Amino acid sequence: MDWGEECDDGLLNSNTIQDACRVNCTTAKCGDGVVDTNEECDPNVPFPSYHWEAKLCRSNCTLATCGDNIVDDLLGEECDEISDRCDECHLLCGNGIVQGREQCDDGFLNSNIVPNRCRTDCTKPYCGDGVTDNNEECDTGSRNGIAGGRCSTTCKILCGNGVLDAGEQCDNGTANSDYHPHACRTNCKFPSCGDNVTDTKLGEECDAGGAFVFCRPNCRLPRCGDGFVDTHHDEECDDGNHNNGDGCNEFCLKDCGNGVADGNEQCDNGRYNSDTAPDACRTNCTKSYCGDGVVDSFEECDNGKHNSKSSSQCRPNCQLPFCGDGIVDAGEACDNGYFNSDAIIDGCSTTCVLNQCRQAVTNAFVDFGKLLPPQCEAGYFTYTGSLTTPPCIEGVQWIVFEHIGHLSPDQLRHLRSVLGPNARPTHPLGKRLVHYPTTNGQRCGNGVREGTEECDDHRGNSDDQPNRCRKDCKLPRCGDGVVDCGEECDGGSVCTRECTIGTGSSANKTVVNMFFKDLIPYNYFCCNAERPQSTTSPCPNCYQQ
Repeated sequence: MDWGEECDDGLLNSNTIQDACRVNCTTAKCGDGVVDTNEECDPNVPFPSYHWEAKLCRSNCTLATCGDNIVDDLLGEECDEISDRCDECHLLCGNGIVQGREQCDDGFLNSNIVPNRCRTDCTKPYCGDGVTDNNEECDTGSRNGIAGGRCSTTCKILCGNGVLDAGEQCDNGTANSDYHPHACRTNCKFPSCGDNVTDTKLGEECDAGGAFVFCRPNCRLPRCGDGFVDTHHDEECDDGNHNNGDGCNEFCLKDCGNGVADGNEQCDNGRYNSDTAPDACRTNCTKSYCGDGVVDSFEECDNGKHNSKSSSQCRPNCQLPFCGDGIVDAGEACDNGYFNSDAIIDGCSTTCVLNQCRQAVTNAFVDFGKLLPPQCEAGYFTYTGSLTTPPCIEGVQWIVFEHIGHLSPDQLRHLRSVLGPNARPTHPLGKRLVHYPTTNGQRCGNGVREGTEECDDHRGNSDDQPNRCRKDCKLPRCGDGVVDCGEECDGGSVCTRECTIGTGSSANKTVVNMFFKDLIPYNYFCCNAERPQSTTSPCPNCYQQ
């Protein structure tokens, strides 16, 4: 036997032979899977899991037995303890026989919830077991006799016995009532607001027991000014006071919507207040404004809180994206805003196209013709003139853009550095002929009324500004969506077909306003003043043309 070994029998070492030295040179012991001579069993013997001996072998290699304080179902044990309820590992209480210290035993009829039954521990019913038995008025178990409780330690009801016991506010015995006013309640409490009984001596006007629809929490009847909106009393609001001008008036009706601009209201058109109609007073009695989500006059768009300086979005000033606003929108290659120019090399053009994509060089000179718009489009005039520097020779083709372009100081300095000083005073037109290179003899938008045009405003045609010639050179009219002079409205659910405020039965019809019949010349200038609040015409003579 070497150092560290408990035993060594050489070839006789075995893990299966009783009492043999084990193959790891340790002595036989309990738990090594072999039942040795001093063991009744071994819990690690490889019996099948269902073998009774494997289940009944203890960790000390002894067999289970009655009295080892472990209830073994395989042995038919019902209990395993030293007590009055256990006899040779069989329960005494519940077998229907009164044995030992048992007070009673009704077998399966023993119960801890049925009154007057033997309890499941084979004791008789008693005051304090939580079950109200015969001769008991109540039994709340461990809560018997506590302060404020209704059951005494002798299982007698305290409240209602006509005696003011501890924890009671009152006790009038059989006169206690939960229905009569001013009576002591059956819980021996004084009458109070919320007990579902109207006690007038306490100043109560009502008592709904917590249902506050028709009775307030302070047991007062609903009234205007109590801070609760009673819709069944036709209240629209109730701010707890009778002050006018603070949004809710003395009659509990909303100030906004009564047709009178009260207090801090900006406007109030009564039932015509609207959150969807253009230019209408809003339902919170504020004037229409950019950002309210409704496209009003002078607005090109309005997406409310979604107005944004982001690409292709309605702008915060309610204007549509346009080339020159400094934001690159869909369809634009660039946009430098005020610095857009058709003359800056590698710059962004006035049409938001990169100039490098529009330039053409011939014999080292810039072909300015590439900057011109196609014929038939708004753009430029041309005539044959002379140079502006000596010898001022004739035969030079001049091209004049129809709309004024803008240069920044830096752009102007750059242009001067290329052209040098090149200017002289304006000369008479003389016999020079000015041409407008277009195949269309009639040009809508040039500020001149031509051909079949009804109008052409030199200030600029507009489809959203009132009293302006429209972009198709048509006169303003009822039904074009713009409130012009003489109109009360134009569009919306409360606008009639004659552009007056009312209940329209159908869409606006297109009717040219009377004062626009003749345009000799621009007789609607007098109507361009800001429209007054009244519906009376600011310029009646304008309509007599």
